[in-house]
Amino acid sequence: MHALCHRCNGELPSSPAGSRHDDDSAMLFCPRCGAPQLLLPEHMHVEVPVAVASTTGAVPPPRPAGFGPGQVDWQAAIRAGSFVALVAGVLLGIGLAFSPVSFLSTLWTMGAAVIALGLYAKSRPQASMDARVGLRIGLATGVLVIAAMVMVLAGTGVVMRFGTRSMKAFDAEMAQTFEVVRVRAAASLKEQGQPADIQQKILTFVGSAEARAGLAIFYLGLTGFFILLLSAGGGAFAGMLRGAQAQRLGQGGSD
Repeated sequence: MHALCHRCNGELPSSPAGSRHDDDSAMLFCPRCGAPQLLLPEHMHVEVPVAVASTTGAVPPPRPAGFGPGQVDWQAAIRAGSFVALVAGVLLGIGLAFSPVSFLSTLWTMGAAVIALGLYAKSRPQASMDARVGLRIGLATGVLVIAAMVMVLAGTGVVMRFGTRSMKAFDAEMAQTFEVVRVRAAASLKEQGQPADIQQKILTFVGSAEARAGLAIFYLGLTGFFILLLSAGGGAFAGMLRGAQAQRLGQGGSD
């Protein structure tokens, strides 16, 4: 095999057989471009493997569309989680108007991760399934469910407050709850021997709109935290069961 110039890829003249390295003056410079050439002793020559050298230059075929252990097809997972979240939002909205439906809404929300994982496995039957995959899909489904619930509660609250003006019962219940809190806070401050002006400021803040909004946000955040926790745990458990079932079926098929 003839040597090639590193600059123009032109073929270099071969040295006579048995000639020494110092006598190879014909190979020191390329006869086409004149670029100096680097000559290596025989013991430093490296043989290129045939498998590497013989390439066609064609683009290798794309890898098969598969998902290894722990990998998630997020497009399918988000579709499944969005459907579950949409149903959860609809059931929550209906449950606010018809209390019997609220029980069904609670059950659907509790099993949202398991339902989403079932839809994902149905749309991607060849995808890997284990506890890690179930955990990730469950967390994503929990976030989507929380977002749907927040939008439904916000929209329903605006309609009931300014549209139908049917928030009187809710306002009365909230006022009664805060009155109980105010009475308990006043008794606690009195037992601690706080000055009257400090008691008055604290009790005024307890009955303010800011305190009510903060309490509502706290309860919503606590509810969202439990939904995320339940979705993550349910998704991980369902993924573990589905992965174990797939392994048993695979072992049974191989036998």
